Amino acid sequence: MGEAMGIPMWQWTIFGILFSTGALLTVGALPRNRWVGLRTARTLGARGDWYGAHRALGLVTLGLAATGMLPNRFPLHPLFQATAGFFLLIGAAGLYAIVHRRYAA
Repeated sequence: MGEAMGIPMWQWTIFGILFSTGALLTVGALPRNRWVGLRTARTLGARGDWYGAHRALGLVTLGLAATGMLPNRFPLHPLFQATAGFFLLIGAAGLYAIVHRRYAA
């Protein structure tokens, strides 16, 4: 595969999926349903909880998409890039857990 601006195309694809999903969640374009989204008894029970949870989840996803592209823009040692990626995943999991506990638990 090719590259665009020094970033492999597979990373651009993941960035695009995360960015568009985050944007849809943030603006409330995902209606309440039983297939896609943070589906718990609380979020499915109240319309405000559904949109509040997905707005927060969308902001986390947008942040993940943006920061996930940063290590590729700077020529760093490969070990540092791997470490940054690991902590990015741990941080994203923590933020998703916070959103889940706040809005869906």
